[in-house]
Amino acid sequence: MCNYCGCREFPLIGRLSQEHWDIEECAGALRRAIVEGRHGDAATLLRELLARLIPHIAAEESGLFAELRADGALADEVERLCAEHADIHGVLGTIDDAAPDWSATGEGPRRRSRCP
Repeated sequence: MCNYCGCREFPLIGRLSQEHWDIEECAGALRRAIVEGRHGDAATLLRELLARLIPHIAAEESGLFAELRADGALADEVERLCAEHADIHGVLGTIDDAAPDWSATGEGPRRRSRCP
């Protein structure tokens, strides 16, 4: 989301922008915990990340992205963003929270988006 046009003044876009920031911070903390071998912390951070990420992606894809796609002007960009979501799901979907293999988290199957 942009930083200069004022679109964050729209409540939905402002909320999604703040969620992006929170998700990025959580993902960074998760990455650091994995790299540092703090796997107990990583498991907790993974649950936190998923709790933030899943509803955020659903709100983007069923709300904002659906509207942008219907408008047509940004359809290609929406498809790119949906593909990023699919990549995120692919990586996170490879992690077994009962017995995580943290070394494998850098690679994951690429999944097609379920974006509407």
